[in-house]
Amino acid sequence: MLSFVLPMLSTQAERDFVTDMYEEFSALMFATARKYVSTQEAAEDVVQDGLVKLIRSTDTLQTMPRCALASYIVSTIRNTAIDAVRSRAVEDKRISPLSLDDLHLLPSREDSVEEAAMLRDDLARIKSVWPALTEEQRFLLERKYLAGASDAELAEYLDCQPASVRMKLTRARRRVMGLLKEGGALDEQL
Repeated sequence: MLSFVLPMLSTQAERDFVTDMYEEFSALMFATARKYVSTQEAAEDVVQDGLVKLIRSTDTLQTMPRCALASYIVSTIRNTAIDAVRSRAVEDKRISPLSLDDLHLLPSREDSVEEAAMLRDDLARIKSVWPALTEEQRFLLERKYLAGASDAELAEYLDCQPASVRMKLTRARRRVMGLLKEGGALDEQL
């Protein structure tokens, strides 16, 4: 764990301080994390993320008395764990990812063979630009048009207002159309 955060520090004195701090307070860090997360792996992630936050304040931490340092560490780990739990809750609210491969555009009784072929071509073009979209854009388009989610449902998943969802969907559709007009060239800008 320390091998990940120590290279972030510029001086050997800071590395020694963080190493000593971790050795002294690691049990406290893990005990605090385990109050909020259920698995050892999640606690390790929380402690590692907390250490990254702590090393940003190494200069301040070095001047603190031991009892204040312990309180600061507990507070940082607690806040990191709460953030992790909240983030996980938002992820859990989302439906598992769909894939464009889940679409089966076979001709139905009403569709002509020509219409089905056009739909397959359009799908292939959309698949070619799909990687250029952000995760949120893909999520919105998949849920709206493949899963049939309402704006209110999408707003709940993304923790935003339904009006914001409509704007995000508009931007995502424009992005796809722009990429398709460019001939499928991948553009990293939004």
